[in-house]
Amino acid sequence: MDSLKSLSSDILGSLLDLSRSYIQGDYKVLSKVPFSYRNAFSSCVEYMRSKCGKHFSEYSKEIEEENWKSDLKECILERLKEMDSEYQRQKNKDRLNEMTWRIDVALSTNSLSRVLKPEVQVKLTSGEEEINFHMTVAQFQEFRRQTALLIKDIFAMDQFAFIRNLK
Repeated sequence: MDSLKSLSSDILGSLLDLSRSYIQGDYKVLSKVPFSYRNAFSSCVEYMRSKCGKHFSEYSKEIEEENWKSDLKECILERLKEMDSEYQRQKNKDRLNEMTWRIDVALSTNSLSRVLKPEVQVKLTSGEEEINFHMTVAQFQEFRRQTALLIKDIFAMDQFAFIRNLK
């Protein structure tokens, strides 16, 4: 981190932009990093990842305590805000907005006088997409069980700090 403090704000800003793209999965930016700044780029990536997943007030307080020059501090805070807003936009885009379900029971059909088979109908709505499907009660119970297992696994993975920083 000390090596980053000796850079000019223009160079640090460029490296932070490249590291943000790298963290978001654009590995082609590695070819854009000048050879003489490879170590500084690695430090930028490590530094940005250390701030990922934190609230603005939390990482701004950390930056204050790290004694950055004022122009470098502004540069870092600006890039972190952009990264945070992109993350929030992506998070809201992929978010499930609504889930409704109901149970329908067919009492009879044209061919059968008595059916009495319940069916669960589910409607999922995200930003611009809507999905409707139906299943039997047994299928719904398995769906519910698998969903609960996934949520449990997500909470278990969230306990590992290094996984949170892989984003």
